[in-house]
Amino acid sequence: MISSHEVRRAVAVVQRSGVATDLEALLRPVEQGRPRALTVEAFLVGVLLTVRYRKSVTLTNVHDLLTREISVSQQLELGYRRPGWGAGPAVTLRQVRYLLSALAARLDEADMPAGPDDDPEPEARPTGSQRSTLQSILDRLLAATMPRHVVHHGAYAVDETAVQSWSRGNASFDADASWGYRTANLGQTDNFFGYGVFAFTRVPAQGDQRDQAPVLTERIVVRPANADVVEPVLTEIDLLRGEGRPVTEILADRAWSYKAADRWAMELRTRGIEQTVDLHPQDARPQPLDGLVLLAGVPHCPFTPEADSMTAFPGKSASKKRKDDFRAANDLREQFALRKVANADAAGRERWQCPAVAGKVRCGRRPVSTFLPSELPAVQVPAAAAVVASPKCCTQKSVTVPVTAQAKLRQRHYWGSAAWETAYRRRTYVEGAFGNLKNRNAENVTRGWIQVVGIVKTSLMIAAAVAAANLRLLRIWAARTRDFEDPIANAEPAFAGFEELPAPVVEGDPSAGPPSTP
Repeated sequence: MISSHEVRRAVAVVQRSGVATDLEALLRPVEQGRPRALTVEAFLVGVLLTVRYRKSVTLTNVHDLLTREISVSQQLELGYRRPGWGAGPAVTLRQVRYLLSALAARLDEADMPAGPDDDPEPEARPTGSQRSTLQSILDRLLAATMPRHVVHHGAYAVDETAVQSWSRGNASFDADASWGYRTANLGQTDNFFGYGVFAFTRVPAQGDQRDQAPVLTERIVVRPANADVVEPVLTEIDLLRGEGRPVTEILADRAWSYKAADRWAMELRTRGIEQTVDLHPQDARPQPLDGLVLLAGVPHCPFTPEADSMTAFPGKSASKKRKDDFRAANDLREQFALRKVANADAAGRERWQCPAVAGKVRCGRRPVSTFLPSELPAVQVPAAAAVVASPKCCTQKSVTVPVTAQAKLRQRHYWGSAAWETAYRRRTYVEGAFGNLKNRNAENVTRGWIQVVGIVKTSLMIAAAVAAANLRLLRIWAARTRDFEDPIANAEPAFAGFEELPAPVVEGDPSAGPPSTP
């Protein structure tokens, strides 16, 4: 039995989002005919509750939950049951199926290009920002699960996860899905047929305490598998900013950092957004620039030790020795990095200062640095280089470095440092969100959890699962911090038990009750 408190919470979220009203208008642009027994609001409430209590969100389970697992009074209120003592359900399984199909058809139609040349084939279906109606529904439904009194500072972790289609690779059965690759166990990849779900998960600002705000997934974007990873994220960033929501930092993995600078890093930069990313192994190689050495987007002294030995950041499974060796070598390289003394001007030129002048190392070419503490590393100039004219960084007060130099690797913290690792570790929040979503003991988003196909139906169901996960995590956070200011975060009242009401006695009806003893 589902408590009235939980039903009211689900109703509050749907009403707060306002999507039911818009979807009703989309289904019935002109008021005519008899109203449907099942409203969009009641359907969405049922899906949210089914995600939490049934895990398998088949339409059969949605109908069964609506008509059997909530109180009669609330069934009457939501229109699931006919008035009158002993009256049966007003909503049939066929009506549940019809409503979802009608919603999918109208949303698909609303996002299709208008005109006489419409092409119904799958390759003509719109993608990206063209699906604005569907995306608006997803965005508003998840926005309704964000606590209104908590101000978000704008840092998001983004990632993509694979969601398999109910169709087993049959494109004629699920025309919107496609084949793609996903990461399996031990870093291996395998192929699957379905969709890619991109998530924007709120993360604490650098230096904030974990419990200062709940870590929730604010946005999702659903695309056919193997879609470009840049377009969905940039599109959603622009939608967030267009609503006046701050986007200050994006944490992303190598799927984004290896993209060309003009496709990703510079796009973030023009929007005033910082990136915190990991390096692709091929980006760890040093690159010369006007007598300097570029490492991980930062100019270094040309005589930086072990510049050629940079490797990928060791993963969680790496041995302690490998991690210690990497950190020691990386910390040494950081000492030889130039210090930025002026941000980019209108022409995209930055000013950087020699590490010896900055007091980080000692160098014979900078006599003043010889008075620095002896424990600082010393620049070792090879004999062959000693007879060559010194580069500008060794003679000038500062040097100019264009912002486009290794632009895709530029970030606030020195890559591989302890500060960078602390900042980048926050990306685990989005990985944890996906882990929770697919956990069989949580939202159970695995193949078969829904038995519908198509990007619209799949997107609506995934959004409901993410909304249910947000509500669950919000309640946990509220209980831990004792912050119940937002009503949807209120704790479940103590269960006081229930009493079964006597069924109406109908003479000759064998289901009226057990036979009386003579």
